[in-house]
Amino acid sequence: MKLILYCAVIFLACALTCLTGPDSVANAKPIPSDTESGKGSSDSNKDKCSKCSSDSKKDKGSSDSKKDKGSSDSKKDKCSSDSKKDKGSSDSKKDKGSSDSKKDKSSSESDELDRCSTSPCKNNGTCVEVADNYTCRCIDGFKGRNCEELDRCSTSPCKNSGTCVEVADNYTCRCIDGFKGRNCEEAVEPCPEEGWTLFSGSCYYVSDTKLDWLSAVAACNETGGYLAEFQSPEEVFFTYTITDLFDTIWIGLNDIQTEDEFVWHYSGDPVSFSPTFYKENQHPSHDCVFVFIYYQYWYDDDCNNQLLYICEKDATYN
Repeated sequence: MKLILYCAVIFLACALTCLTGPDSVANAKPIPSDTESGKGSSDSNKDKCSKCSSDSKKDKGSSDSKKDKGSSDSKKDKCSSDSKKDKGSSDSKKDKGSSDSKKDKSSSESDELDRCSTSPCKNNGTCVEVADNYTCRCIDGFKGRNCEELDRCSTSPCKNSGTCVEVADNYTCRCIDGFKGRNCEEAVEPCPEEGWTLFSGSCYYVSDTKLDWLSAVAACNETGGYLAEFQSPEEVFFTYTITDLFDTIWIGLNDIQTEDEFVWHYSGDPVSFSPTFYKENQHPSHDCVFVFIYYQYWYDDDCNNQLLYICEKDATYN
């Protein structure tokens, strides 16, 4: 700014000299030597004014040039700055995109690996990852894939070897012989106390008096039972444990209706296995069967003979 003012002052001084010079020459006396001298002075002033004007323009041009150059440099710097800014913004977006991509990938891998993150196990079940899946460890009282089902038997409510069975939204206990109750917790005596022995759901009584076969049937009926019917070799062997070695005992088998077609008196069923009959004792008049404990043979004999007998009745758990 100071340079511009300085040039303007010089330019005004030169202009003033140019304007006042010719008037001084016109008013002067015509002295040839002086005229020539004045002319030279006018030319000198003119040249000086021309030089001042030229210098002023040069300075102005120089100033403008510097100004333009400064402006150009400023624009260049601004463009450069904007370019860097855009590049920085682009790089920032690129970095952010890369970061988001890594984050999404990491999240995807996390979801794939952490299968328990959604807490799939219900009712306080514990989730455990297994290979590429999961399993739920359920607490007592629940079962199912996600511990969503009630498991009434998981706490083993049935006592004394009872079997728990789920029924609708509850359970029941199937008790073994000798126990009853909601959870098979009560011991019971399914057989009468005097002389009766429990085996496989039935009670057995061996008489201490001898009767004919029909009288033995009647005596057993009076106790609420029947003359014994054996359904398996195990049941036969059991009777050997509650009798004396040389006893001969009436059982409920007979062929009264049809010869050699033996059926049980109480049920009317045939024998379900093959017992050992003593063939030499068979006779058309022999219709009732007894067991000789010592030989473990079955004999077809006269129904009027007086023998011991064995009664059977179903065990009760009420």
